[in-house]
Amino acid sequence: MELTYIGAVWLVILLTGVLFDRRFYFIAMLVAAGFYASAFVNFGEKGVSVFVVSQIVFIARFFNVIMVGIGLIPAWMNYAKFLLVYCFLSIVIAPLFFSDLYVFPPDQGMDIWLISTGMPLDGGWFGIYQAIYLMLNFVTVYICFVARKELISVSNTSINLLVFFIVLIGWWELSGALAGVWYPRDFFVNNSGFALLAGQELDFGFVRLSGAFPEPSYFGAVISGVFWYLFSKKNLGKLLSVICVAPLIIYSLSGSAVVSFITGALIWLYLSKKHHAVVYSLLLIILIIPVYGVLVSGDFGYLFDKYIFNKLDSTSTAIRVGVNNRSWELLFDTYGFGVGFGNHRSSSALLTILATIGFYGLFFYMAFIFDLIVKPLLKCRVSSTNLVHAPIFAFFGSIFGSMLISIPDVNFYIFWALVFMVVVLSCLKDVKGSN
Repeated sequence: MELTYIGAVWLVILLTGVLFDRRFYFIAMLVAAGFYASAFVNFGEKGVSVFVVSQIVFIARFFNVIMVGIGLIPAWMNYAKFLLVYCFLSIVIAPLFFSDLYVFPPDQGMDIWLISTGMPLDGGWFGIYQAIYLMLNFVTVYICFVARKELISVSNTSINLLVFFIVLIGWWELSGALAGVWYPRDFFVNNSGFALLAGQELDFGFVRLSGAFPEPSYFGAVISGVFWYLFSKKNLGKLLSVICVAPLIIYSLSGSAVVSFITGALIWLYLSKKHHAVVYSLLLIILIIPVYGVLVSGDFGYLFDKYIFNKLDSTSTAIRVGVNNRSWELLFDTYGFGVGFGNHRSSSALLTILATIGFYGLFFYMAFIFDLIVKPLLKCRVSSTNLVHAPIFAFFGSIFGSMLISIPDVNFYIFWALVFMVVVLSCLKDVKGSN
C-alpha cells in the first residue's frame, strides 16, 4: 500500500476537518468528486480514490443520523434497496447459470477486445466491489436526505468549489499544452488503472484535455455540465461559462462533451422563461459561428473534424459498436436478467445496466432516478426556488445524458455528487416532490 502525494494532501484536509463542524466533510466529499482519477492510496495497479475515502469519512461523521431518520423512508429509498439486493443476487446467481457466456470485464479496458472475444463469465470480486460501492452511494444519499436541513447551508459552497477546481485544473492543463506551463499530471492522475487515456497526445503536438479524470470523454462530459451549471445562473455566470468553460469543452475534443452539452441545453431550455431562452439562444449561436470558423481552420481544424465530425469512422466508435452489440446479445442470452452487476462493461451506463442486471435492474434504477430527480425537476419549472435548483438540474441533466449514451460508469462520482446535492436541496420550499 502506497499513500500518494495527493492522498497525503487530502489526508491533511480531512484531519483539518476536526477544527470545524461536520458539515466540512460534505464540502470535502463533493470537491473530491472532481478528482476522479486521483488515488488516495495505491495497491499496485489498483487504487482507492480520494472521493471514496472522503465519502467513508462523511458517512462515519454523520452515521448517527441514520438511526434518527430510521422512520423516514421515502419511496426512492425503497427502489434503492430493491436495486441493491438485486445487484448482489445477480453477482452470485448469474455465473452459475450463464458461465458459457463471454463478457468484457470492466477492469480490463475495451481496446483489447478488438482482437478478442472477451472472457468467460466467472463472477469475481470486481462486481462485489462495485455493489459495495453502490451501497455506499445509497447510504450517503439517505444521510444527505435525513441531514438535508443541516447541509443546506454549505451546499452552495460545496458545488461552487467543485466547479472551481474542475475549471482550474482544466485551464492549468490547457496552459501546459499550449504554452508549456508546468502541469503535474502525475499528481492528479496517479494510478495506471485510473489513467485510461489521460494526457492523450495527438497529431501536431496537441493534447486532449482530461483534467483529473481518466480520459477526455469523462472530462468533456463534466465540463459541458459545468458550462450549463454556470449558464443557468445570472449574467455573471453566463459570462464565465462562455469565457472560462467553452474553451475547455473545445479542447477536450470529446464526443461525450457534445452529448452532455446537448442534454444540458435541453434541461436549460425547459427551465428557462421563454423570452430568456430565445434571447440567450440567439446570443450563443452568434458566438458559436465565429468560433466554429476558427476551429475548422489549420491543424486544430483537422483534429476537430477527426474527433468530432468523423467520430463514426474512428477506432473508438468501432470498439463501442462491438461492445454495444455484445451487450445486447448478453441481455437476450440471459433472458433479460443480465450477467451480474459489475461483470461486463459497455460503452454507456444504460447498456452496462441492461447487460449486467437486465430489464429488472433497469426498472429499479430508473424508478429511483424518477422519484428522486425527475419529480422535483418537473416542479422546478414553476417553483419560486427555480434560480437555486435550475443550475444543479442543468448540470445533472448533462451528466445523466452522457451516461445514457457514452459514459459507462454506473458509479460515476460526479453523477452521485449531484444526486447528493439534489437531495439536500429538496428541503427548500416547492421542490419537495415525493419527499
